[in-house]
Amino acid sequence: MSRIVFKCEFGLETGWGHVIRSSAVAGQFQENGWDTVLWSNSDVSALPSEVSSSFGSCREDPFLRPIAAGFDVVFVDEMYTSDDDLEEKLALNKSVRRNQVHVGVDDMQLRSMGSFDIVINTELGLKSATYRCGKQLLGEAYAMLRRGLQENEEIADWAIPENTRAVLLMLGATDAFSHLEKALDCLKEKCGFAPVVVLGKGHPRRASIAEVLKEFEYHQLLEGLDSFALAAWMRRCDFGVLGCGSSIFEAAACELPFIGISLVDNQRASAAKVRDIWGMPVVFRENASDKPLDLKEELKAAEKIERGPYSLVDGLGCSRIYDTITEALETL
Repeated sequence: MSRIVFKCEFGLETGWGHVIRSSAVAGQFQENGWDTVLWSNSDVSALPSEVSSSFGSCREDPFLRPIAAGFDVVFVDEMYTSDDDLEEKLALNKSVRRNQVHVGVDDMQLRSMGSFDIVINTELGLKSATYRCGKQLLGEAYAMLRRGLQENEEIADWAIPENTRAVLLMLGATDAFSHLEKALDCLKEKCGFAPVVVLGKGHPRRASIAEVLKEFEYHQLLEGLDSFALAAWMRRCDFGVLGCGSSIFEAAACELPFIGISLVDNQRASAAKVRDIWGMPVVFRENASDKPLDLKEELKAAEKIERGPYSLVDGLGCSRIYDTITEALETL
Protein backbone atom coordinates (compact mmCIF):
# COMPACT_ATOMS: atom_id res chain seq x y z
CA MET A 1 0.00 0.00 0.00
CA SER A 2 1.27 3.48 -0.89
CA ARG A 3 1.76 5.84 2.06
CA ILE A 4 1.62 9.61 2.55
CA VAL A 5 2.48 11.54 5.73
CA PHE A 6 1.22 15.04 6.53
CA LYS A 7 3.25 17.40 8.75
CA CYS A 8 0.94 20.05 10.19
CA GLU A 9 0.24 22.10 13.34
CA PHE A 10 -3.11 23.57 14.38
CA GLY A 11 -5.09 24.96 17.31
CA LEU A 12 -6.52 28.13 18.82
CA GLU A 13 -3.25 30.03 18.40
CA THR A 14 -2.27 28.82 14.93
CA GLY A 15 -5.74 28.34 13.44
CA TRP A 16 -7.37 25.27 11.90
CA GLY A 17 -7.10 26.07 8.20
CA HIS A 18 -3.85 24.16 7.63
CA VAL A 19 -5.05 20.87 9.10
CA ILE A 20 -8.49 21.14 7.50
CA ARG A 21 -7.06 21.59 4.01
CA SER A 22 -4.46 18.87 4.66
CA SER A 23 -7.27 16.53 5.70
CA ALA A 24 -9.07 17.32 2.44
CA VAL A 25 -6.01 16.20 0.47
CA ALA A 26 -5.62 13.19 2.77
CA GLY A 27 -9.22 12.22 2.07
CA GLN A 28 -8.52 12.22 -1.67
CA PHE A 29 -5.57 9.88 -1.17
CA GLN A 30 -7.52 7.71 1.25
CA GLU A 31 -10.29 7.26 -1.31
CA ASN A 32 -7.66 5.98 -3.74
CA GLY A 33 -6.40 3.31 -1.34
CA TRP A 34 -3.47 5.12 0.29
CA ASP A 35 -2.43 4.90 3.92
CA THR A 36 -2.63 8.48 5.29
CA VAL A 37 -0.79 9.56 8.45
CA LEU A 38 -0.77 12.86 10.34
CA TRP A 39 2.36 13.99 12.20
CA SER A 40 1.63 16.83 14.61
CA ASN A 41 2.60 18.16 18.02
CA SER A 42 -0.87 19.70 18.36
CA ASP A 43 -3.75 18.09 20.26
CA VAL A 44 -5.17 15.60 17.77
CA SER A 45 -7.99 14.74 20.19
CA ALA A 46 -9.41 18.22 19.47
CA LEU A 47 -9.86 17.47 15.76
CA PRO A 48 -13.44 17.14 14.47
CA SER A 49 -14.22 13.58 13.44
CA GLU A 50 -14.52 14.52 9.75
CA VAL A 51 -10.97 15.88 9.81
CA SER A 52 -9.37 13.10 11.88
CA SER A 53 -11.09 10.37 9.86
CA SER A 54 -9.12 11.41 6.77
CA PHE A 55 -5.97 10.21 8.53
CA GLY A 56 -5.50 6.49 9.10
CA SER A 57 -3.38 7.35 12.15
CA CYS A 58 -2.07 10.42 14.00
CA ARG A 59 1.32 10.56 15.73
CA GLU A 60 3.55 13.06 17.47
CA ASP A 61 5.68 14.84 14.90
CA PRO A 62 9.18 13.31 14.90
CA PHE A 63 10.45 16.33 12.92
CA LEU A 64 11.10 14.38 9.76
CA ARG A 65 13.72 12.03 11.11
CA PRO A 66 14.64 9.26 8.62
CA ILE A 67 11.51 7.41 9.74
CA ALA A 68 9.83 9.44 6.98
CA ALA A 69 11.71 7.25 4.52
CA GLY A 70 8.88 4.73 5.03
CA PHE A 71 6.53 6.99 3.06
CA ASP A 72 6.10 7.57 -0.65
CA VAL A 73 5.06 11.21 -0.13
CA VAL A 74 5.84 13.79 2.58
CA PHE A 75 3.28 16.64 2.61
CA VAL A 76 4.25 19.70 4.70
CA ASP A 77 1.64 22.36 5.51
CA GLU A 78 3.01 24.54 8.31
CA MET A 79 4.95 27.78 8.55
CA TYR A 80 7.14 27.35 11.62
CA THR A 81 10.01 25.15 10.42
CA SER A 82 12.76 27.17 8.77
CA ASP A 83 13.83 26.66 5.15
CA ASP A 84 17.24 25.42 6.30
CA ASP A 85 15.78 22.87 8.72
CA LEU A 86 13.33 21.57 6.14
CA GLU A 87 16.05 21.28 3.50
CA GLU A 88 18.31 19.35 5.87
CA LYS A 89 15.66 16.91 7.04
CA LEU A 90 14.07 16.35 3.65
CA ALA A 91 17.47 15.83 2.02
CA LEU A 92 18.25 13.20 4.65
CA ASN A 93 15.10 11.31 3.75
CA LYS A 94 15.89 11.57 0.03
CA SER A 95 19.29 10.01 0.74
CA VAL A 96 17.48 6.98 2.18
CA ARG A 97 14.60 6.92 -0.31
CA ARG A 98 15.50 8.62 -3.57
CA ASN A 99 12.05 8.32 -5.19
CA GLN A 100 10.16 10.01 -2.35
CA VAL A 101 8.05 13.03 -3.38
CA HIS A 102 8.13 16.12 -1.15
CA VAL A 103 5.13 18.47 -1.32
CA GLY A 104 5.02 21.86 0.46
CA VAL A 105 2.11 24.26 0.93
CA ASP A 106 2.92 27.96 1.16
CA ASP A 107 0.80 31.10 1.42
CA MET A 108 3.03 34.16 1.40
CA GLN A 109 6.02 33.58 -0.97
CA LEU A 110 8.48 34.36 1.80
CA ARG A 111 10.28 31.00 1.46
CA SER A 112 12.35 29.53 -1.34
CA MET A 113 10.70 26.08 -0.98
CA GLY A 114 13.77 24.69 -2.74
CA SER A 115 13.69 21.41 -0.83
CA PHE A 116 10.32 20.42 -2.32
CA ASP A 117 9.44 18.63 -5.54
CA ILE A 118 6.01 20.27 -5.68
CA VAL A 119 4.81 23.56 -4.14
CA ILE A 120 1.15 24.51 -3.71
CA ASN A 121 0.08 28.13 -3.25
CA THR A 122 -3.64 28.82 -3.62
CA GLU A 123 -3.36 32.62 -3.57
CA LEU A 124 -6.10 34.22 -5.64
CA GLY A 125 -5.06 35.02 -9.19
CA LEU A 126 -1.53 33.68 -8.69
CA LYS A 127 0.06 32.64 -12.00
CA SER A 128 3.80 32.84 -11.28
CA ALA A 129 5.98 32.72 -8.17
CA THR A 130 9.62 33.00 -7.11
CA TYR A 131 10.01 29.49 -5.68
CA ARG A 132 13.14 27.49 -6.48
CA CYS A 133 10.92 24.44 -6.89
CA GLY A 134 10.20 23.44 -10.47
CA LYS A 135 6.65 22.07 -10.18
CA GLN A 136 4.29 24.75 -8.88
CA LEU A 137 0.52 24.47 -8.45
CA LEU A 138 -0.62 28.07 -8.23
CA GLY A 139 -3.95 29.84 -7.82
CA GLU A 140 -7.39 29.09 -6.43
CA ALA A 141 -8.02 26.22 -8.83
CA TYR A 142 -5.94 24.19 -6.35
CA ALA A 143 -8.01 25.18 -3.29
CA MET A 144 -8.10 22.17 -0.96
CA LEU A 145 -11.75 21.67 -0.03
CA ARG A 146 -13.41 18.88 1.91
CA ARG A 147 -15.89 16.60 0.19
CA GLY A 148 -19.02 18.33 1.53
CA LEU A 149 -18.21 21.57 -0.26
CA GLN A 150 -18.80 19.79 -3.57
CA GLU A 151 -22.31 18.69 -2.60
CA ASN A 152 -25.61 20.52 -2.84
CA GLU A 153 -27.36 19.36 0.32
CA GLU A 154 -30.00 21.63 1.79
CA ILE A 155 -30.74 22.27 5.44
CA ALA A 156 -34.19 21.93 6.95
CA ASP A 157 -36.16 25.12 6.40
CA TRP A 158 -35.29 27.94 8.78
CA ALA A 159 -38.31 30.19 9.05
CA ILE A 160 -37.41 33.87 9.10
CA PRO A 161 -39.43 36.78 7.70
CA GLU A 162 -39.17 37.37 3.98
CA ASN A 163 -37.49 40.77 4.41
CA THR A 164 -34.87 39.42 6.84
CA ARG A 165 -31.42 38.59 5.49
CA ALA A 166 -29.51 35.63 6.93
CA VAL A 167 -25.85 36.49 7.51
CA LEU A 168 -23.26 33.77 8.15
CA LEU A 169 -20.43 34.86 10.48
CA MET A 170 -17.29 32.71 10.69
CA LEU A 171 -13.98 34.27 11.72
CA GLY A 172 -12.20 31.20 13.10
CA ALA A 173 -9.41 30.87 15.63
CA THR A 174 -7.44 33.82 14.25
CA ASP A 175 -10.07 36.20 15.68
CA ALA A 176 -8.04 37.08 18.78
CA PHE A 177 -9.62 40.51 19.30
CA SER A 178 -13.35 39.65 19.30
CA HIS A 179 -14.12 41.00 15.85
CA LEU A 180 -16.99 38.53 15.58
CA GLU A 181 -18.78 40.24 18.47
CA LYS A 182 -17.97 43.62 16.93
CA ALA A 183 -19.51 42.47 13.65
CA LEU A 184 -22.64 41.37 15.51
CA ASP A 185 -22.84 44.82 17.09
CA CYS A 186 -22.76 46.31 13.58
CA LEU A 187 -25.65 44.06 12.52
CA LYS A 188 -27.67 45.17 15.56
CA GLU A 189 -27.52 48.78 14.41
CA LYS A 190 -29.82 47.99 11.49
CA CYS A 191 -32.99 45.89 11.49
CA GLY A 192 -33.55 42.97 9.18
CA PHE A 193 -30.51 40.74 9.85
CA ALA A 194 -30.57 37.19 11.21
CA PRO A 195 -27.03 36.12 12.18
CA VAL A 196 -25.84 32.53 11.74
CA VAL A 197 -22.64 32.17 13.78
CA VAL A 198 -20.37 29.19 13.07
CA LEU A 199 -17.82 28.26 15.76
CA GLY A 200 -15.40 25.43 16.25
CA LYS A 201 -16.03 23.17 19.23
CA GLY A 202 -14.65 24.54 22.47
CA HIS A 203 -14.49 28.15 21.29
CA PRO A 204 -13.20 30.19 24.27
CA ARG A 205 -15.76 32.99 23.79
CA ARG A 206 -18.78 30.82 23.09
CA ALA A 207 -20.72 32.07 26.14
CA SER A 208 -20.17 35.76 25.40
CA ILE A 209 -21.11 35.29 21.74
CA ALA A 210 -24.29 33.48 22.76
CA GLU A 211 -25.23 36.44 24.98
CA VAL A 212 -24.86 38.89 22.11
CA LEU A 213 -26.98 36.66 19.86
CA LYS A 214 -29.90 36.82 22.32
CA GLU A 215 -30.41 40.41 21.21
CA PHE A 216 -31.49 39.17 17.76
CA GLU A 217 -35.00 37.81 17.30
CA TYR A 218 -33.78 35.30 14.71
CA HIS A 219 -30.34 33.70 15.02
CA GLN A 220 -28.40 30.44 14.97
CA LEU A 221 -25.31 29.38 16.93
CA LEU A 222 -23.70 26.37 15.21
CA GLU A 223 -20.68 24.50 16.52
CA GLY A 224 -18.36 21.92 15.00
CA LEU A 225 -20.11 21.69 11.62
CA ASP A 226 -18.87 19.12 9.14
CA SER A 227 -18.28 20.29 5.57
CA PHE A 228 -21.70 19.07 4.38
CA ALA A 229 -23.57 21.10 7.00
CA LEU A 230 -21.30 24.12 6.49
CA ALA A 231 -21.95 24.09 2.75
CA ALA A 232 -25.71 23.83 3.33
CA TRP A 233 -25.70 26.86 5.61
CA MET A 234 -23.50 28.82 3.21
CA ARG A 235 -26.06 28.16 0.51
CA ARG A 236 -28.92 29.11 2.85
CA CYS A 237 -27.50 32.50 3.88
CA ASP A 238 -27.67 35.66 1.80
CA PHE A 239 -24.08 36.74 2.48
CA GLY A 240 -21.31 36.19 5.03
CA VAL A 241 -18.83 37.97 7.28
CA LEU A 242 -15.67 35.88 7.06
CA GLY A 243 -12.02 35.93 8.01
CA CYS A 244 -9.80 35.95 4.93
CA GLY A 245 -8.28 32.51 5.54
CA SER A 246 -9.38 29.16 4.12
CA SER A 247 -13.07 29.98 4.61
CA ILE A 248 -13.01 32.30 1.58
CA PHE A 249 -12.51 29.26 -0.67
CA GLU A 250 -15.40 27.46 1.03
CA ALA A 251 -17.60 30.49 0.41
CA ALA A 252 -16.50 30.65 -3.23
CA ALA A 253 -17.38 27.00 -3.75
CA CYS A 254 -20.87 27.74 -2.40
CA GLU A 255 -21.17 31.03 -4.34
CA LEU A 256 -21.69 32.94 -1.07
CA PRO A 257 -20.88 36.67 -1.31
CA PHE A 258 -19.25 38.04 1.82
CA ILE A 259 -17.56 40.83 3.70
CA GLY A 260 -13.94 39.81 4.24
CA ILE A 261 -12.06 40.74 7.40
CA SER A 262 -8.28 40.47 7.32
CA LEU A 263 -7.46 39.41 10.87
CA VAL A 264 -3.75 38.57 10.80
CA ASP A 265 -0.77 39.58 8.68
CA ASN A 266 -0.76 36.46 6.50
CA GLN A 267 -4.36 37.20 5.41
CA ARG A 268 -3.66 40.71 4.13
CA ALA A 269 -2.57 39.77 0.62
CA SER A 270 -5.51 37.40 0.17
CA ALA A 271 -7.91 40.02 1.48
CA ALA A 272 -6.68 42.56 -1.07
CA LYS A 273 -7.31 40.07 -3.87
CA VAL A 274 -10.73 39.16 -2.45
CA ARG A 275 -11.53 42.84 -2.95
CA ASP A 276 -9.76 43.43 -6.27
CA ILE A 277 -10.44 40.14 -8.10
CA TRP A 278 -13.65 38.84 -6.53
CA GLY A 279 -15.19 42.25 -5.89
CA MET A 280 -16.05 41.60 -2.24
CA PRO A 281 -16.00 44.40 0.37
CA VAL A 282 -13.05 44.00 2.74
CA VAL A 283 -11.82 45.58 5.97
CA PHE A 284 -8.28 45.28 7.27
CA ARG A 285 -7.96 44.73 11.04
CA GLU A 286 -4.64 42.91 11.52
CA ASN A 287 -3.69 42.95 15.21
CA ALA A 288 -6.17 45.78 15.80
CA SER A 289 -7.33 44.97 19.32
CA ASP A 290 -8.72 48.41 20.17
CA LYS A 291 -9.95 49.58 16.77
CA PRO A 292 -13.73 49.89 16.39
CA LEU A 293 -15.29 47.90 13.57
CA ASP A 294 -17.61 49.88 11.33
CA LEU A 295 -19.29 47.82 8.61
CA LYS A 296 -21.97 50.27 7.46
CA GLU A 297 -20.61 50.72 3.94
CA GLU A 298 -19.55 47.08 3.63
CA LEU A 299 -23.03 45.90 4.64
CA LYS A 300 -24.61 48.13 2.00
CA ALA A 301 -22.24 46.71 -0.62
CA ALA A 302 -22.73 43.08 0.42
CA GLU A 303 -26.52 43.36 0.29
CA LYS A 304 -26.31 44.38 -3.37
CA ILE A 305 -24.16 41.41 -4.49
CA GLU A 306 -26.20 38.66 -6.09
CA ARG A 307 -25.32 35.03 -5.50
CA GLY A 308 -23.46 33.35 -8.34
CA PRO A 309 -20.01 32.14 -9.42
CA TYR A 310 -17.24 34.67 -8.90
CA SER A 311 -14.07 32.55 -8.76
CA LEU A 312 -12.18 29.58 -10.20
CA VAL A 313 -12.86 27.48 -7.08
CA ASP A 314 -14.74 24.41 -8.25
CA GLY A 315 -14.11 21.81 -5.53
CA LEU A 316 -11.68 19.79 -7.67
CA GLY A 317 -8.42 21.16 -6.23
CA CYS A 318 -7.64 18.02 -4.22
CA SER A 319 -8.19 15.86 -7.28
CA ARG A 320 -5.75 18.00 -9.29
CA ILE A 321 -3.18 17.77 -6.49
CA TYR A 322 -3.58 13.99 -6.28
CA ASP A 323 -3.05 13.61 -10.03
CA THR A 324 0.07 15.81 -9.97
CA ILE A 325 1.65 13.95 -7.04
CA THR A 326 0.97 10.48 -8.45
CA GLU A 327 2.32 11.55 -11.84
CA ALA A 328 5.49 12.81 -10.12
CA LEU A 329 5.92 9.44 -8.40
CA GLU A 330 5.74 7.66 -11.74
CA THR A 331 8.54 9.77 -13.19
CA LEU A 332 11.04 9.35 -10.33
